[in-house]
Amino acid sequence: MEGKMESKEKKKKAEREKKQGNEDKKKGMKMKIINLFIFFFFNDTATTEIYTLSLHDALPISIVQNNAFLNLQGAAISMLDRSLNSGIPSFVNNTIVNCNRGIWIQDPHFDATIINNIFYGTTATAIERTGSNSSIAFYNCFYGNTNDFVGYPATYGDIVMTNPNGDPCDLGFNIFQDPLFASLNDYIFSPDSPCIGAGIDTLNSNSTQHVCPPYDIEGNPRPNPPNTSPDIGAWESDYPT
Repeated sequence: MEGKMESKEKKKKAEREKKQGNEDKKKGMKMKIINLFIFFFFNDTATTEIYTLSLHDALPISIVQNNAFLNLQGAAISMLDRSLNSGIPSFVNNTIVNCNRGIWIQDPHFDATIINNIFYGTTATAIERTGSNSSIAFYNCFYGNTNDFVGYPATYGDIVMTNPNGDPCDLGFNIFQDPLFASLNDYIFSPDSPCIGAGIDTLNSNSTQHVCPPYDIEGNPRPNPPNTSPDIGAWESDYPT
């Protein structure tokens, strides 16, 4: 009799331990999901994770910086068309490669500022906007895109001068040359890249001061060397201009 009771107690204990293990496992899964959610919205730290980002019901000022968007079937960054949407988001020092679209401003209430980004090989449009807001796009690099600009004035993309590095550019200091990545699996620059030192440190637009981040996607200081112009894109090289 005692043996049977002992056996039942062992069985109950085993069931309790199994149940507790399942609860712990569920908690662990929830914690992982929460961590991923937080990581998604704070991906301007040193990371090479790849996301599609959509802004809707956005804060008045949102900053998206130091990201790599690679091989996406949709738009890397979308501002969705909804009646309550508005804002003046800032997109600074991102690298967008082989996506369907780069930045897609579908809602006319968004007035974006787009500086120091690389748009490489987009199959539809690098930057597309709806409406007549300024949506400034300065100091970017465009190369191999089906369309560089849709919905922008004709002055965008019209080569009329050279930038401080001596490379041809439009009135917004956008350049249209191969960024010369080290490889298509490594998005740091070769020494002769036209993106080195071709960015801007501070730009005032939409009554807001837009400043490039003081570090790159891997936590390296920007600009490098100090007291120079920053590179275009998410990675900062250590090559002089």
